[in-house]
Amino acid sequence: MATRLINKNAVLWASPKSKLSIPFPAAWEGYFSFGIDAATSIRNLIRDKAALSVVGTPTYDENYIELTGAQVAYLVTAIKNSTDMTIIASVMPLEEKGIAVMSNYQSNRKDETGLCIGTTLGFDVGADASDGNVITRFNHGVLINGVSSGAAAETATGAQINQWYLIGGRVLNTARVRTVYNLSAGTTGTNTPALNDADLGDVMRIGSAYSNQFPGKVRLCELAIWSEYLSDTKFSTAAQFMRESATKKGVIV
Repeated sequence: MATRLINKNAVLWASPKSKLSIPFPAAWEGYFSFGIDAATSIRNLIRDKAALSVVGTPTYDENYIELTGAQVAYLVTAIKNSTDMTIIASVMPLEEKGIAVMSNYQSNRKDETGLCIGTTLGFDVGADASDGNVITRFNHGVLINGVSSGAAAETATGAQINQWYLIGGRVLNTARVRTVYNLSAGTTGTNTPALNDADLGDVMRIGSAYSNQFPGKVRLCELAIWSEYLSDTKFSTAAQFMRESATKKGVIV
């Protein structure tokens, strides 16, 4: 059975009926197609899933939203990170700084014993902080003897700022695998930490963590999140869907 997305603003998808379908069911938490204004950008296009909240003053373009990290201008979801996850986003990093595309870093841990490392999909400066490039990074933390610990996968090769990319992160905790993708640049990275419970926290933010750790600016065209590890086939299908969806809005990833 297909998952159908319905966008009430047809201009975003250049379609009179504004409907798109992904040809498989999944544990959808959200699909967001940003642009135009706050009312349009906060809509969750998955039926019966919660909309976003806006903090600060983001910038809206016809086809994207521009957010500023370090808790300046960002969006708040009703989605908590889960043991297994998949996130895909069409994004443009605007600064050579740490950027949290989606994160709950430094939120309250699920067990309420402190702050979590949690989950972050975004960008980092890499080995050279002044070459105009960023690496793609996906961190899905673990608890080691009750202590929050990072378990991040990174792309070895940097990508230039001020360009559009389709990026993603997947985690299958029982197999210890965290994988990050810059699908536009054709780069991936993996991390297989020791098998431990996932370090889970509070709801995810888009464009900022719960601290000043990721201050960079980013533009987002679309973002999708699932509370499961999508299979290779489903991940590839979802990524292609998101390429086509961004293209309908005039954004090439």
